[in-house]
Amino acid sequence: MKLSQLPVVLGRIAIIIAEVLLIILTVITVYSVVARYLFSAPSLYAVEVSAYLLVAITWLSAGWVHHERRHVNVEFAEAKFRGQWKRLAHWISQASVLLFSVVLVWAGTNIVQTALEKGYKSSSLLRTPLWIPYSLLPIGAAILALIALTRFRSTAAKTTQKGDE
Repeated sequence: MKLSQLPVVLGRIAIIIAEVLLIILTVITVYSVVARYLFSAPSLYAVEVSAYLLVAITWLSAGWVHHERRHVNVEFAEAKFRGQWKRLAHWISQASVLLFSVVLVWAGTNIVQTALEKGYKSSSLLRTPLWIPYSLLPIGAAILALIALTRFRSTAAKTTQKGDE
């Protein structure tokens, strides 16, 4: 495996984990509804665990969604551009994603570090160490940043190939 393929491989691993977590989230939700409404025995943990799973699914899938070009974009503006203008718009878009991701990695890492140092735990009965769900933000943002760098590189390679012809 080439180093340039690493972001795509990490993104694929993350999306597979997110898919498994989505199945687990579905099972927990069904269990919670059945327990509450059929047996009048609500789950004490379902809401909190579901929230953590939802955060994990969101951030672990962000990089792969970007790689597959499935994020929301402004297609009408992209359709109006041709040639160099289209590449410039793509570069600006990727730079924005990269900047956003780097800020999230930096801020998320600071939050995780603070949660670890101060021993933050959730106020529920689970008493979940909050560094665990907080760590999903910088992990997902790092994968998103690596995918954005990969897309930068692919645009640069296409520009170079067209310039060589």
